[in-house]
Amino acid sequence: RTAMTAAAGTIAGGVERGTLLYLLAQPISRSQVLLGKYIGLSLALICSLGLGFGVSAGVLAWRAGGVGLSAYIMLVVFTALLALAMLSIGMLISAVSRRSGVATGVSLFAWLGLVFLSDLGLMAGTLLFQLRVQEVFGLAILNPLQAFKMGVIVNMNASLDVLGPVGAYASLTFGDSLSWLLSAVVMVWILLPLGAATFLFHRRSSV
Repeated sequence: RTAMTAAAGTIAGGVERGTLLYLLAQPISRSQVLLGKYIGLSLALICSLGLGFGVSAGVLAWRAGGVGLSAYIMLVVFTALLALAMLSIGMLISAVSRRSGVATGVSLFAWLGLVFLSDLGLMAGTLLFQLRVQEVFGLAILNPLQAFKMGVIVNMNASLDVLGPVGAYASLTFGDSLSWLLSAVVMVWILLPLGAATFLFHRRSSV
């Protein structure tokens, strides 16, 4: 949530403060401005995640002798990918908003939608339309948070059976390639919103 709301205020906040107009007066393109802001936020976010996870990794190596370190590294990687995906969504919201307050509010609703409404909607859709397990799995991984959750469980060498028939189906159908599939889904959530934000901001008539 923090990543999404932080990104949501970048472009819209610059419009309100007038700093964005100053930046665009320089010999740089709108795409460069947006991507520069995204990269800056990404570096700050990755550094903060690295600091927090680094301390935990040190404790893990000291107390457990490095047991489970590979699974822990994959947890860090998936967390970083999810954070970058949330940043991309926040940048997209900011690119089409003119006020930072509106952008922040929309980002909060988007986060709530991903966390709560998608789960409830998926359950309701399954009951109403009698969706098959393949369809439920396909709809579930469209949500980056669900893809992240399943990816972490897989890379911790745990069974997806804890997620019920959908998890069992995913394990049996995709096997060892499931982790790559889930990683690709999160990567798509990084690239598509960021690409859309760049395109829309470049086409924006005014700031």
